[in-house]
Amino acid sequence: MYKTSIKLKKMKFRKIIPCMTILFLVHVFSYAQKPSEIIKPDSINLKLIESLIKSKIDSVRISKGNLPMAYNDTLYKAASDHAKYLKKIKKLSHFQKDNPKKKTPANRVAFYGLKNTGVAENVAYTFIQTTIKNGNSKEYINSTYADVAGDLVTGWVNSPEHYANLINAEYSLTGVAVSFDKATKRIYAVQIFSSEK
Repeated sequence: MYKTSIKLKKMKFRKIIPCMTILFLVHVFSYAQKPSEIIKPDSINLKLIESLIKSKIDSVRISKGNLPMAYNDTLYKAASDHAKYLKKIKKLSHFQKDNPKKKTPANRVAFYGLKNTGVAENVAYTFIQTTIKNGNSKEYINSTYADVAGDLVTGWVNSPEHYANLINAEYSLTGVAVSFDKATKRIYAVQIFSSEK
């Protein structure tokens, strides 16, 4: 009788664990942010913006007959480093003048461990929850995650040099990172491109 009751308890416990796991996952994902969600500066999800940028760039590449680029951790580290640097200096640049080991995109990629490879870099910034005027005096506001990612990618697509990097079939690896300056409501984006060895 004792052994039977233990088996019953084990069986009940085994049934409870999967149910608890499912309930936990439903709870977690019910709070996950969506691309259409309004951005709250106090709890901004930078990873979501990075993911949306990468997805939109993959769509541009596919529309031109190119393959999507694979995510590369080393390129991501270099892009993230530079996105934080741009936030610090509050302007766009491809250079980190105060650090010779990270001065250029190639230096940064080598610093994080990917050596002897050609790289390219796109940088940009946009604002959230702020009225933006474009060249045609049209005003708009980036309110959602999708708005921000779309604005950054559209800017790159409309710039011949940046667009050339986006659709270059030789580039097969990428890292996309963003940083957020709460004081200015700017989101800085950096994408680094490279090819597999």
